[in-house]
Amino acid sequence: MQNLYKTLNNSNITKWFARVLITFNFIFAVVVKTSVSEYYVEGFPLIIIAIWLTWFNNYVISVLIMLLCISTFYMHWQ
Repeated sequence: MQNLYKTLNNSNITKWFARVLITFNFIFAVVVKTSVSEYYVEGFPLIIIAIWLTWFNNYVISVLIMLLCISTFYMHWQ
């Protein structure tokens, strides 16, 4: 299991996917914060944590946090 995590974490696709998700969520946190204030409160700290994790090469955890962030956005959007 640990080898799978290391393989996924070192993959360029995972790194690219993490960066795209962080950018996507950051734009939504800034642009859409007026209409969905709960997302801004809950989502923005998760984005900061995800950025911090990428500095320490934890891309898989960062992707999981960003997917959680997207799901909270869509739950509050409806």
